[in-house]
Amino acid sequence: MLQEKKLNKKVVYRLFFIFFLLLPLVQASEEWIYRTSYFNIETDISSSISIKELSHNTILEYIKAELFFFPYEDERQKVLEWNSIPEGIKKDSYIEYIWENPQDDISFSLKNELKTYHYMPKIKKKIPFPIQVDESLSDYIQPTKHIDSDNDEIIIVASSLASGHDDLYDVVFTLAKWVLENINYSLQTLTETVSQKASWVIENRYGVCDEITILFIAMCRSLGIPARYVGGLAYTNWNDLNDFGPHAWAEVYFPSVGWVPYDITYSEFGFIDGTHIKLKEYIDPEESSTRYEWRGRNIDIITKKLDMNARILAFGPEMNDFIKITTQVLKDKVGFGSYNLFTAEIQNLEDYYVSSYLSIIKSAEVTVIGEIKKHLFLKPYEKKKVFWILKIDDSLDKHYIYTFPLSVYSIRNSTASTDFQAQIGYPFFTYKDMKDVMDEQKEEQKKVYSQNVNLRCETNESSYYINEKILITCTLKNTGNVLLKDIKVCLEKSCHTYDLGINQQKIVYFSKQFNSENQHTMKITASNSQISKAYYLIANVYERPNINIENLNYPKTVSFNEEYKISFLMNKTTKSIPRNIIVSASRNDILKEWTLPSLPYSQEFVIELNGKDLSLKENIFIVKISYEDEDGYLYDTAKEFSIDLMDVTLFEKVIIFIRQLDVKLQNLIAKLFR
Repeated sequence: MLQEKKLNKKVVYRLFFIFFLLLPLVQASEEWIYRTSYFNIETDISSSISIKELSHNTILEYIKAELFFFPYEDERQKVLEWNSIPEGIKKDSYIEYIWENPQDDISFSLKNELKTYHYMPKIKKKIPFPIQVDESLSDYIQPTKHIDSDNDEIIIVASSLASGHDDLYDVVFTLAKWVLENINYSLQTLTETVSQKASWVIENRYGVCDEITILFIAMCRSLGIPARYVGGLAYTNWNDLNDFGPHAWAEVYFPSVGWVPYDITYSEFGFIDGTHIKLKEYIDPEESSTRYEWRGRNIDIITKKLDMNARILAFGPEMNDFIKITTQVLKDKVGFGSYNLFTAEIQNLEDYYVSSYLSIIKSAEVTVIGEIKKHLFLKPYEKKKVFWILKIDDSLDKHYIYTFPLSVYSIRNSTASTDFQAQIGYPFFTYKDMKDVMDEQKEEQKKVYSQNVNLRCETNESSYYINEKILITCTLKNTGNVLLKDIKVCLEKSCHTYDLGINQQKIVYFSKQFNSENQHTMKITASNSQISKAYYLIANVYERPNINIENLNYPKTVSFNEEYKISFLMNKTTKSIPRNIIVSASRNDILKEWTLPSLPYSQEFVIELNGKDLSLKENIFIVKISYEDEDGYLYDTAKEFSIDLMDVTLFEKVIIFIRQLDVKLQNLIAKLFR
């Protein structure tokens, strides 16, 4: 194709990767945590008590403090060192401090060194839902003051989300995802100081980690799923804190597995990272972290809030991610303002359930329609696809070809990348085009056996003319181990039905014609009760090429020695490109020709002539353009006009006569030797 200007590649690639390299710096405080296998952490929990004498005649026999907030050992948290000042008495659920006859203000401090692990209980098989709850867990399915799981709205929302699901992991994941996506994390004064009820949270749709956790637990309990509240510390970079702070998350009971952690605020579904330090388990978060008792007369005590600090002493190696990601775009090349579909396929590499999120990285000229971050879970060794519909900016510079890189990264920073190009004149796709493909692939994903069927189609050409027959050849192959019956293979309403044995394939033929110039999408489907497959072909359909001769300019009269021009516009009126063009200008018996391989766009044609070549009689000119289409069919168009030779002298007439005689002799000789 001839081009008026050479297109340049826009440096979107370079800018994108600068952004990509900066990204880990922004999120490092989160991502390295998700990948780290264990931490050695020092904790320091302390408080103080001030003694206030109400009169001169005072007696204070003792003060007792019960500390319910302390790190203890479980399956993911080991206490390596214990240092209590003063020495406390460790009870079942608290540490007791006693001061006999204290005279001055007192304090207590508990310092520990812990080893905490990235913890993901391995759920290797489906646990049916609804579940049967053991009597020992009955407290964890009952409504409480804050976890009012008997609220009508909570019951309706949770039940509608769980409806039709028979896998406990699926149900709990769905509840967690809904809470994350529908409850805004907001540091409102009202929720910073006092935890609100679950019913308040679902009505107002915001809260901090306490409220988010409370609502999630209430939704679980409303479905008869045991769940409890956990208070402790966790590392955070919220508002650039980059330190440990008080935090709350949930644990959900899975029969035959045990308590499984869910931290909705951190997007940790079914696992928690190693910076989570558990200090207390609750049936309801109304339970206090400390309790004080004293005996005396004319005495009051003033207690301070717990001061809780932690710091990382050491950490273990990074873990490999549990998933593998591959990416692709539906269209490698699209026009400005077009839509495209970006797909990430995720495979679980483990023999147990895993959850993660995928987030997309893209340049500013590309807009994501819908959510950038997608949460998902995978059964053992399962594969899933995640989709993003993209829109390309329609105001890009037409002189450039843009290359747009795309990447996705997981919660543990696994990444995969691809790219596509955009340029003016490239194919244009609508939102509906992309959504139809996405919906078809989602349907295919639901029918698990679809992955064992290959459907591939191709056409005989890449572009066509209006009403030209398009021949389509499709290959359908069964790569699985099941006989597939009554597979209906269709192009719109034209269908064929086949049975397909194991390792067998069928060749299916279709034909199609279009009566309008456009880029047409042809969708071929293969489906039965077990499979759903689709294949999309693009047919670029054009009108037959056409060239008009327009803006013809020439002088009506010229003199003998005058140089003059004949100019006209070769106006290409169709999108299709004429080929093998011959431009001719004939006058009487004289013919001149010029050739062009193609005419990609309209252009002006100029012929330079001299009055000496004209005759004394009327000079009839015919300008003609002949050309072919892609199939070799011939077309032509022509225009006729005349130019008169004026004010010719006798000497000039003699020269014209000799020239004309010479031309006639040459034509005669040419005829004799043909």
